[in-house]
Amino acid sequence: MRSLSITGYLSPMSHLRSLLLLALLAPLATLAQCTTCKSFTEAAKAPEGVVSIQINPHVTGEILTEIPADLAQYTHLKELYLTDHGLAEVPASIGSLAALQSLSLAGNSLQVLPEGIFQLKQLKELILNDNAFSAAYKKELTKRVKKELPGVVLLLD
Repeated sequence: MRSLSITGYLSPMSHLRSLLLLALLAPLATLAQCTTCKSFTEAAKAPEGVVSIQINPHVTGEILTEIPADLAQYTHLKELYLTDHGLAEVPASIGSLAALQSLSLAGNSLQVLPEGIFQLKQLKELILNDNAFSAAYKKELTKRVKKELPGVVLLLD
């Protein structure tokens, strides 16, 4: 009498079990990353998937002392809201955020912006209220935004 081997049937079953396990664990992996992030630490876990970074010290309690220089890693970032931190400068790497559409740096201590701001050709909204810009700089900034970033809504008090 010949015995039947079931090893041929185990392989497809093992494969099916692996696929099922993967399907169950995949949503858990996405929980570890954020698309709308509340901190740069959170965003750095999977920077290529980040669409929005919104760090508001009134909500999170986190106050930034500087903006990380490695902004280029956020290739799909569309919104960057860093309001009310008292930041004194913005890194030049801000210009590498090619997909950025909305930028809020309101409520900081900025006196000037880096030239990289004018490379943000997808930008639609630039919010700069409550900073330390001089009247002359505000006037020049308004002119440059109109000329180099037409269609951008500039909020500048």
